[in-house]
Amino acid sequence: MKTWQNQIRFIYSPDVIFRCNEQFSYGREPVLRRMPDGSLLSLIYTGGYKEPHPENVVAAVQSYDDGKTWSEPRVLFSHPERACWGSELFTEGAKPELFFMTYLPDTLWNEIRAFISTTDDSGRTWSEPRSVPGVPPNFIVRQGKVLHDGSRIIPVYWLEQKHAWKIPNYRDGAIGEATCGFLRSENDGKSYSLHGYLQGAWLNEPEVIETSPGNLLAFLRSKAGVLMKSSSRDSGRTWSPPEKTAIPNPGSKIVLYRVRDAIVLLNNVCPLDANAPKWRNRMELWVSRDGCRSWCKKLLLAEIPDYVPNPYFWIDREHVPMISYPHGFADDEKELLYVALDAVFEFYLLKIPYADILN
Repeated sequence: MKTWQNQIRFIYSPDVIFRCNEQFSYGREPVLRRMPDGSLLSLIYTGGYKEPHPENVVAAVQSYDDGKTWSEPRVLFSHPERACWGSELFTEGAKPELFFMTYLPDTLWNEIRAFISTTDDSGRTWSEPRSVPGVPPNFIVRQGKVLHDGSRIIPVYWLEQKHAWKIPNYRDGAIGEATCGFLRSENDGKSYSLHGYLQGAWLNEPEVIETSPGNLLAFLRSKAGVLMKSSSRDSGRTWSPPEKTAIPNPGSKIVLYRVRDAIVLLNNVCPLDANAPKWRNRMELWVSRDGCRSWCKKLLLAEIPDYVPNPYFWIDREHVPMISYPHGFADDEKELLYVALDAVFEFYLLKIPYADILN
């Protein structure tokens, strides 16, 4: 089925998760999970008119009919002096855990603190935030996974500042050195340890998958025009130096999921154009059955055929939106891959049958 929403052509008919309104005039980076009561919950990076912004908050919407309709957005976490950004819902533990960061917008993401909050009622209420136990909290959190031995692996990234006495900004290149690492926990999240030290080509937004017991593969967003990769043979304790892949990526977030015996990659398969750094008009799903060494199937999910890149997408609401920043989960019981997509001022939900991925 091919449908259109706001100049975006979807191969699977989408449901609308969130759309900006007068109260929430900006929204980015959906984080989608199924909660213990069966509902769907999606975080929203919103508040203000862009990111970073002093009014950024962590908001959420929830669905009790498997994504057909969604609640009005509600703020989960805000701070009187710092911006807030929610980036992960970890639902594989005893309780769902929400990871979010606070930071001072004037310093971009150099000055950042990560926190955890848990819920006992499937997201209706959340506990008082606490720091991530066992590690200094100066990092941004990505999707966590449970490995074959029951341990947790959570990719993180942070900025190592170049000029300690200067407020960083994009224009003079003083933003810092993007660095990726991985949190490990062998006690169900009671404490974590930090591993890996990956730098080069502005590496950030890492994503990890266990390709076989104890063997991990991480793909890394970069400025190289392709995804970078690193691997671990000891469940994430040590990592190989980053190297280029042949997978095109315009400097945009990707996700990896296990679907039965396959690994799926969701990625903006677009060229990196020096004159158009926000080129994010095509979302594809790639399938691998050999640990991401090759890709046996490539499915188009959504595209904007007449796309004109716009580096000021966060304040130009009239411009053609991007389609990027996928997030979701694989539901083995329903045999569906749930995917939330970010179109800057609205989020969409796609449900992709396992049969389309595996056959």
